[in-house]
Amino acid sequence: IYTLSLHDALPISSLGDGHAQTFRLLQDSVGSITPNTLNTRLRDLRAAGFITHGSDGYSLTPSGQDLFKRLSDLQAFAVRWVASQSKKK
Repeated sequence: IYTLSLHDALPISSLGDGHAQTFRLLQDSVGSITPNTLNTRLRDLRAAGFITHGSDGYSLTPSGQDLFKRLSDLQAFAVRWVASQSKKK
């Protein structure tokens, strides 16, 4: 069983636009993450079946696209929830 962490969401969200990215582009997209850590995350996400690596770079699998949608839904919920909390003050 694969346990998804918040850090795993960074490469997933960077690939969510549907365009493949090279390791270097992903590294630039996710920001403050070491190459070793990004490599570990990508390896784990590939093993879990969320991303794949082809001649154009890394991209989301159908499962990864589904996960991206669900993470996006969670983000939208979080924004609404934070806004509702600030109105209570």
